[in-house]
Amino acid sequence: MTPHEHRQQSEGALFTSPDCDAAREYFRAKPKGMVDKVMSVADAVSRFVDDGDYLASGGFGGDRIATAVLHEIVRQKRQNLGLAGHTSTHDFQILCAGNLTGRGQLLDRVDAAYIVGLEARGLSPHARRVMQSGTVAVCEWSNCTLALRFQAAAPNLTLMFEAGGVGPLLPRMPISVGDSRTFHQGLMATSMGDVMETCQRGLVDYTFLGGAQIDMFGNLNSTRIGGDHQQPKVRLPGSGGANDLGSLCWRILVITPHDQRRFAERVDFITTPGFLDGPGAREKAGLPPGTGPYKVITNLAVLGFNEESKRMHVESLHPNVTLDEVRANTGLNCWSKSRWNSRRPPMTSNCACCERKSIRFATSSAAVKVAKFVSMAEKAAPLGRLNAAGCSSQKVQES
Repeated sequence: MTPHEHRQQSEGALFTSPDCDAAREYFRAKPKGMVDKVMSVADAVSRFVDDGDYLASGGFGGDRIATAVLHEIVRQKRQNLGLAGHTSTHDFQILCAGNLTGRGQLLDRVDAAYIVGLEARGLSPHARRVMQSGTVAVCEWSNCTLALRFQAAAPNLTLMFEAGGVGPLLPRMPISVGDSRTFHQGLMATSMGDVMETCQRGLVDYTFLGGAQIDMFGNLNSTRIGGDHQQPKVRLPGSGGANDLGSLCWRILVITPHDQRRFAERVDFITTPGFLDGPGAREKAGLPPGTGPYKVITNLAVLGFNEESKRMHVESLHPNVTLDEVRANTGLNCWSKSRWNSRRPPMTSNCACCERKSIRFATSSAAVKVAKFVSMAEKAAPLGRLNAAGCSSQKVQES
């Protein structure tokens, strides 16, 4: 298959078309006259660099980088830029001057194929402060995978599976996180240890989980129902990787059918920690601050968690579902927000977008099917790094 034929079967635009014949035709028709394109650096930045752009920086270390252009970007106070740097050393540190200096936030995300900073000198003091502030998302890649991300025209979206598949092009939904399809045409075939380390380093924004029970603080149970630990009424499969993912990823999204048996005031066993017993409990237990349950998505509604009490509440209802119906199928005292709305059916364009895109998250075996209907999630609030695409609950019923 030629690159052009392969592109016809793909979704989304590439930065540059791989069609050689089209390129030849373009250059054949291009005017041959000499045109003066010389302009000042200030004019070039003003004309070609906009807020939110994703920039690629060439060179290596301090050699052959566009130093004058980078300084001008800082002067013109561009905001929320992404940087794909082969080494991300001096170019990264120059752009850091637009962060934490009263100029807003110039740099928002960095994809690096080598390192951030120089081995011999490390980072400048200010660049170190920017890194430690947690306001810039940094993701490291091999040269090959960074190139593949450009080719895929999706530089900030990556799907990860617990068993080690990274960035696969799923031919269909896998039956487990170790299914060979989770590695199909992927960016990397790594290991569970590497995925867990990535979570531990704080580089995974969302994890999708499931379980047999969930309580008002978002704690999940996939270990046992009833009885004691030695003689339960029902023995369940256990954690798998769910405890690790729920402990270390930034935001937990739970996918579950909505019925009284699953929603309990207290779970019979805490397999995966939510907010444990209330505000501050996760941090007291030693889990990373700022992490925890984010949304619970069911076949009836989307539920969230109160910022102060950390208790679950109804945020929105799916079409043709009433609040009374949700309460009748919830085995815990689940309050609704003072203002909530019914979720509108998805537009066709949103559905197409969901089919094209994946989100950088880790997936546990308890909820492997959720990758197919991330489309069901409401449009999540931006983390400064990623957004979740929204679609309908119909795919849940079809699955």
